[in-house]
Amino acid sequence: MKDIREELLRCARCGKCRSVCPTFLVTRDETKVARGRVTLLEAIVQGKAVPTRYAREILMSCYRCMRCVDACPSGVRMDRVIQHAREMIAKEMGINRLARFMFRRVLPRRRLYDRFVRAARLMQRVLPKSSSQPLRHLPLLYRGRRYVPRIARRSALQALPELLKGRGNEGRGNMKVSVFAGCLLNYVYPEIAASLMRVLQLHGVDIIFPKSQLCCGAPVLAYGDVEAARTIARRNVECLEADKVDAIVFGCASCSLTMKNDYPVLLPEAKVLAEKAYDISEFVDKFLGYSNLPLNQVVTYHDPCHLRWGQGVAEPPRKIARQSGRYIEMENAGACCGLGGSFSLTHYDVSCTLGEAKAEAIRATGAEVVATACPGCILQLQDQLARKGMSTRVMHVVQLYERSYLEGRVHPLPAESAAISEIAHVE
Repeated sequence: MKDIREELLRCARCGKCRSVCPTFLVTRDETKVARGRVTLLEAIVQGKAVPTRYAREILMSCYRCMRCVDACPSGVRMDRVIQHAREMIAKEMGINRLARFMFRRVLPRRRLYDRFVRAARLMQRVLPKSSSQPLRHLPLLYRGRRYVPRIARRSALQALPELLKGRGNEGRGNMKVSVFAGCLLNYVYPEIAASLMRVLQLHGVDIIFPKSQLCCGAPVLAYGDVEAARTIARRNVECLEADKVDAIVFGCASCSLTMKNDYPVLLPEAKVLAEKAYDISEFVDKFLGYSNLPLNQVVTYHDPCHLRWGQGVAEPPRKIARQSGRYIEMENAGACCGLGGSFSLTHYDVSCTLGEAKAEAIRATGAEVVATACPGCILQLQDQLARKGMSTRVMHVVQLYERSYLEGRVHPLPAESAAISEIAHVE
């Protein structure tokens, strides 16, 4: 409560947040912007209001894109305010039983989580396929407008080896890293995890891919369940063993942001992990350099909020995109695509409005490929492009880098690396 009060007092009510907040720009609702949420929280902290369902809805409508934090002239850490407030609301009003069960019983148990996802995959097979994107269509939900990605037959943690020796001659061959997948890379886009590991291996980096790693805990924190989030964080800190490697490499901006910003608050011993956490584009830029050759295709890039605004990483993924094809910067590349985790499920209309603007910006570039650095953004962009009937390919920047790196090369691959590449062909 003390932390909340201190941050609230720093807010000057200037309204700068109104010019960047995605939800406010769509709804024009003052309660859906940082300044409005500050007013609500002040009333609760001062005892002039009590937590209600409506108050919880206002706080949950923020998906921590970090734009207000970046833009605030007073330096208010609205992300921390929202997190503390959600924890307070969860303590006062509780968490619904299904979410509590998933957070405390399923997510901390890898095998049980795997079973839930396998069951979802079987149910998903009855859904019709999209004609323009590798997606499944939900005909009965969201007024028949929602497309979802296919869950992979084998997860990345099941299909990829736990240990890989660097074999390439380029880069820093003496480096050892742990790779963290996250839920979307693990279950939906294992080919991205495979590509990430392949790039590291071909540059001579030794890889540890801990099989006991769990969800990063971002959805758990979003619901304010600190106890469950701390349990998950402790397990991940233990298995990633940051003190024994040179870096922790991520292919998901939300996962890396959670471990950099939230883990040290949950666990003091997570500080070492946070200091060694790198997005794959950062890692390529700082340690490996750019050895790829441009492809004959037009490429544009979309900034994930949690990477650009949350971590200040904007140039490294663009360097990859520029080096990998004929690059065109889209208009408002840093604007949110509208995913925001579960926000896109509970506020699908707002999510679509943001996503449609992003799709039109992509169309205007004439790009054949739109690259990004977060699997959540990939999911949203695929959905929105499918709704528009656009066939623009959505790729992770590490996939783009791998393709351009191998372009024109006759590179003998070791057996392990060849096995990694096969996962991309598994449906």
